[in-house]
Amino acid sequence: MKANRTNEPVFGKTQLVNSALFAAAEKDVLQVILQADQQYTLEESKQKLESYLKTPLAL
Repeated sequence: MKANRTNEPVFGKTQLVNSALFAAAEKDVLQVILQADQQYTLEESKQKLESYLKTPLAL
């Protein structure tokens, strides 16, 4: 995780997964990609989600 230089609020995995800001399917993905012992800004969590969803599947 990057240093919180902009003084944006940070949230734990549980807070983000329980947030009304994400759809149910997005929450499922966040549950998998976020670390329980880390804290994330909303922007970081959205970037991680977007990056994960854009990753091609290996079939």
